[in-house]
Amino acid sequence: EIGCGCGAVTGTLCRKAGRVDAVEISPRRAEIAAYRNQSCGNLTIYVGNLNDLALGRKYDVVTLIGVLEYAGTFTHTAQPYHDFLAQCRSFLKPGGRLVIAIENRLGMKYWSGAHEDHTGRRFDGILDYPRGGDIRTFSRNELVQLLAGAGLSAQSWYYPFPDYKFPFELHSDRMLPRPDEIRGFANATYDADRYELFPETEALASVAAAGLYPEFANSFLVVCSEQ
Repeated sequence: EIGCGCGAVTGTLCRKAGRVDAVEISPRRAEIAAYRNQSCGNLTIYVGNLNDLALGRKYDVVTLIGVLEYAGTFTHTAQPYHDFLAQCRSFLKPGGRLVIAIENRLGMKYWSGAHEDHTGRRFDGILDYPRGGDIRTFSRNELVQLLAGAGLSAQSWYYPFPDYKFPFELHSDRMLPRPDEIRGFANATYDADRYELFPETEALASVAAAGLYPEFANSFLVVCSEQ
């Protein structure tokens, strides 16, 4: 588990897996994660930058839950997102899978007026981060190409609804939602007040009817591998 933060997902991983190695760059967050999951005897937490760690093993599954967008802050190369993903791929066993959860910079909630989750500015991702910075998310097509360029060409795409932080449903390319399954849903926000310039889920139902739901889903969950 790369970037375990305060351990919100770690306990579930420990219940599902025989062994979990978690990496967290923040000592304080790592301490919280360790305390929160102190009953998990199959957990080891490493504190530091993944790019500087020699873990000496490969894994069946590597997770990046809300982490890829920060790669530019701790991977100091000309292509930080590509190079970080390539580093993650190097930890996979043959047939191993990388699981990524990340916001869609073109998600419908941002068009409707929600602030960008990381910069706090409205329309920032839609405008492709005009102020620059080291934190960014990606559209579906951008992420498809980024993963493929890092050697992760086998991809299964899922769409947590309304987003990956508090999902009520999980859709996929094999089972996209019908417009009537989306329309009228109240997408609550928990971290800040927001504008709603138009009925978000009504618009999302409209693009679903047009066959464009994957392009405007608020979040992505991608399971990928080398082949």
